[in-house]
Amino acid sequence: MRRFNDVNGALALFEYYEKKGSEALDQYGDSKTYNRCQENIGKIIAYLKCNESVYMLERFHNHPNAVIRIEAALYTLPLDEKKSLKVLKEIVKSGVKESFDAEWIIKRWKKEDLKPFLIKKCTNQEVPEKKIKKNVFKEVIYRVLINLGLVTCKYEKGNH
Repeated sequence: MRRFNDVNGALALFEYYEKKGSEALDQYGDSKTYNRCQENIGKIIAYLKCNESVYMLERFHNHPNAVIRIEAALYTLPLDEKKSLKVLKEIVKSGVKESFDAEWIIKRWKKEDLKPFLIKKCTNQEVPEKKIKKNVFKEVIYRVLINLGLVTCKYEKGNH
């Protein structure tokens, strides 16, 4: 991982790794690079959380890259739900290929599956009593892979 000395450096690397990871997956099907980028993003979010600066990801809410906008909105959901949901809904309305991911995040947030996970990951608030589902984030990644056509979705009988 590239080094950063301050919050602005961390934010620049957030943008870099989101772009690099999505390009690796979209263009080359390179899940190894994508996973490495996601690990680095996790470290960046942890750094921003320690510095109470996760809210600064809002600067990417108007980014030209839809993936970066989605991820910034995802991590700022527990901080400013209204603003983040607005960004996600705009992406859904735009019809870009990433709109499926934005729509999925909105649904999971409203069902409150993502809420405990994101509160714990992005804030210093108490996590609600509801158990954190560890597989939710894996499901997000799986849905992205399905959307990109790198993985096929197999429906079991009765699970449509």
